[in-house]
Amino acid sequence: MNMYKRAIITIIWGFLWAPLSAILAIIVGGFFIKEKTLLICIGITVAALVLLYYLLWQNIRITVSEDGTLSYYKLGILRKQFDIRECTIGYNRKTTNFVYHTITLRIFPAGNGSSAGNERAVNINVTPLGKTRFEKMYKQLEEFALK
Repeated sequence: MNMYKRAIITIIWGFLWAPLSAILAIIVGGFFIKEKTLLICIGITVAALVLLYYLLWQNIRITVSEDGTLSYYKLGILRKQFDIRECTIGYNRKTTNFVYHTITLRIFPAGNGSSAGNERAVNINVTPLGKTRFEKMYKQLEEFALK
């Protein structure tokens, strides 16, 4: 069984963006609010929310077993499970300025077809895995899907 967890860079980004977003919130809030205690509370709240987003909400794990079963976990809870041998897979990668912004794994369960406009496709945001881990996982999934 292969397990793919989020990249360490997502945790690092969280620790970088949290104080930067707090400073930005304090600067912008300073134009409207003159009380420093309230500004500091707003800054701490914004920093905490950004940190929670990067540390908790982007906490994903995908396992691919030897029999071709893909299990998707978010926040440590199993959210979806697929038999990849009976699915069509694809992905959508949106880039901005040559930086990988979002990577979405698209899974079309058997009988749903694989058209781009299919509403029954399951979309999983795998951006926290990072480009390298995603490509390694997708290559493994393609091997199962072709069998």
